[in-house]
Amino acid sequence: MKIFFSSLILMSSLLTTLIPMSSQAGFLLEPYVNYTLGSGDTTSSSTTIDYSTNGPELGARLGFTMLGLMGGIDAAKGTVSNERKSPTSTLEDEYSRTRVGVFAGYDAPILVRGYVAYHFVNTLSDQENTGYTAKNAEYKGSALEFGLGFTPLPLLSVNVGYRINTFDEYISPTDVTTSLNGASEISINEIFFGVSLPLDL
Repeated sequence: MKIFFSSLILMSSLLTTLIPMSSQAGFLLEPYVNYTLGSGDTTSSSTTIDYSTNGPELGARLGFTMLGLMGGIDAAKGTVSNERKSPTSTLEDEYSRTRVGVFAGYDAPILVRGYVAYHFVNTLSDQENTGYTAKNAEYKGSALEFGLGFTPLPLLSVNVGYRINTFDEYISPTDVTTSLNGASEISINEIFFGVSLPLDL
């Protein structure tokens, strides 16, 4: 009997804690637009190649909010202009970008919000035959992102962030995959500026 009453008290305590928390849970839909600026390098045949990138992207975060915490899925599409500099030439390529990943963050009550995201899909696909890579060639990898937002209005967030891109696969237009290991791995670090509409539904 004592065990029964102890269990009953424990269940009542858990319900008392969980019910208010569940009533504060929400659904997050946050469309955003960013503009990115980046630079990076790789090594090819003992020669250092420098990259300079820029371009817009349109995406959305979809997930949950509870007690200021937020988390879910982050996905975006965009375009990237890349300038590839070697000691002997400068070539330009235009890529389409696809990113898919997960994020977690905190929306503070003082008009500031922050998050971290990991994109397990991070693909650049060449859109033209000019430049260094052929049309439909792809670079695949991942990205780690840190973001900070300022909310001067309830439904507007002005954002700035830093993204670390790593591309470790090259896929030719004929679907031949080449692994980019060690010094041949392409690393591009970006900063981005943007705005978003954090809708807590």
